Amino acid sequence: MPLQPEHKQYSGVVHGVVLAALMDTVAGFAAYTVTPIEKDVLSAEIKTSFLRASWGEELRAIGYVMKPGRNIHFCECEIYCGDKLVCKGSGTFCVVYSNV
Repeated sequence: MPLQPEHKQYSGVVHGVVLAALMDTVAGFAAYTVTPIEKDVLSAEIKTSFLRASWGEELRAIGYVMKPGRNIHFCECEIYCGDKLVCKGSGTFCVVYSNV
């Protein structure tokens, strides 16, 4: 994710809500990889741990499915700024029928 000035606080560090939103998005996409095509996933709960301040031009996020299920998936995400792990999070995602 390329960083823009609006993603940063007055001091230049990436705002925590940006990291939390990225974590939820990437973990959610990981959940989609184990979800039947006729279903969707919704965030039921997320936890985000901020490990260090992040300054830089880009964030890299990696999502993992830790426990897939028929009704609930549990996923994790790691976010890096450069080579530093800056955030780690987890999410519980409900599997629901899609409206599409």
